Amino acid sequence: ALVVCPTSVIDVWKEEAQTHLTDLKVIKWHGPARNLVKQEIQKCDIVITSYALLRKDIDTKLKSIKFSTLILDEAQYVRNQQTDSFRSAKAI
Repeated sequence: ALVVCPTSVIDVWKEEAQTHLTDLKVIKWHGPARNLVKQEIQKCDIVITSYALLRKDIDTKLKSIKFSTLILDEAQYVRNQQTDSFRSAKAI
């Protein structure tokens, strides 16, 4: 699953997932280290990222990965169909 949320709550999502979904592997796709964890995404159950990084990495890194579920926290970020955030989320 891919969780897309505001940058300010990425760590909250990760902590909550690790607390309540202990059997699932959770990874944070954020910061410069995200390039190092690309190979690990296929082994993860939940990937958490921000709207900004979704827009930035959709064509180069994230579009090729098949996610079973897309969770949009604060979905008003993708309300307008003319925005890059909408197009990026739709591409997933």
